[in-house]
Amino acid sequence: MNAVFDLMVQNRALTISAVREHVGKRGSNSTILQWMHECREEIRRKVLLLVHMKAGNAELIRDLIEQLVWRMVIKLEEDTRNAASAEILAMKIKEQSTNRSHLEAYVEKSARDSEREEALQLLLVEYQEVADRASAGEKLISQQASEIQRLRAELESKPKASSSEPVSP
Repeated sequence: MNAVFDLMVQNRALTISAVREHVGKRGSNSTILQWMHECREEIRRKVLLLVHMKAGNAELIRDLIEQLVWRMVIKLEEDTRNAASAEILAMKIKEQSTNRSHLEAYVEKSARDSEREEALQLLLVEYQEVADRASAGEKLISQQASEIQRLRAELESKPKASSSEPVSP
């Protein structure tokens, strides 16, 4: 997602090969295409958020933010099911819940505030921080999953003691 945003900021064409190059030639074309579709959906949601923010529809904005935050929480849950302990997952959910509360507070403030443009900028900065923390959490979870797999492979590769071997006195 960061690659797509970076390419957009650089005013470069959003192609699978450009995104793949930006992320260090990692990932399959189908995976990158899937993430590009999700990124386009996020951009669409942000545009809707901006349109409704200017219209002053705080309730719809709050609903959109809640959907976005819960979608991120669900994504974290899915990613951590097979890779991390329940303790890490609980910490991430708590962090997302806290971030959601912060975002809702900004939305309520912006609904009362006559300078809605400034409130939108704060909201987008907060969203980026949440996304960055979620990305860092996903990297940590991925590293832990790799370590677990490495340790499991190491344990499985060690020869088991045979019960037919004589026991030395």
